[in-house]
Amino acid sequence: MSLEDQVLLALQYWREYRTYFHIAQSWNINESTAFRLVRRGQGHIDSFRSV
Repeated sequence: MSLEDQVLLALQYWREYRTYFHIAQSWNINESTAFRLVRRGQGHIDSFRSV
C-alpha cells in the first residue's frame, strides 16, 4: 500500500475514532493488516514531524 494510503489509514483511526475492523472493511483488507498499516502510517507521520 502506498505511503499516502498508510498515512490516510492512520488519520482515519485517529480523527474519526474508527476501529480496525471498520477500517479493514472500508479498504477491503484484513483487520490485522489494518492494524499493521495504521502503525506504519503513525511512524510516517512521526518522521514528518521531525523534519
